[in-house]
Amino acid sequence: MIDENKILENWKDLLEVINKSIIGERRQKLLALYNTLAERMMMAPASGIVHYHNCFAGGYVDHVLRVIECARRVSKQWDEMGAEKNYTDEELIFSALNHDLGKIGDMENDYYIPNT
Repeated sequence: MIDENKILENWKDLLEVINKSIIGERRQKLLALYNTLAERMMMAPASGIVHYHNCFAGGYVDHVLRVIECARRVSKQWDEMGAEKNYTDEELIFSALNHDLGKIGDMENDYYIPNT
């Protein structure tokens, strides 16, 4: 579980990732989408099954931030090992940022529906 302060802090961190890592029109479109769905994204869980990862309010954004950090670390190790990369840092962050976007639902409906 995370509290409302951490949920808001995570949201600000996510927007900062977009602003620092994504450029041009892509950034503007992402910010427009994310701001349209802000409340839903901030409150969404990352999974709908209690024993799966981040199944709590705010879990989606928390999970995405962790995936971005892991992607950055793996990419850094890739560089350190002298491997050839066929992607840009922006592409890496974009894919990590949006890897679970379908869990938010569509423009009208949540993906996760609260139930007892």
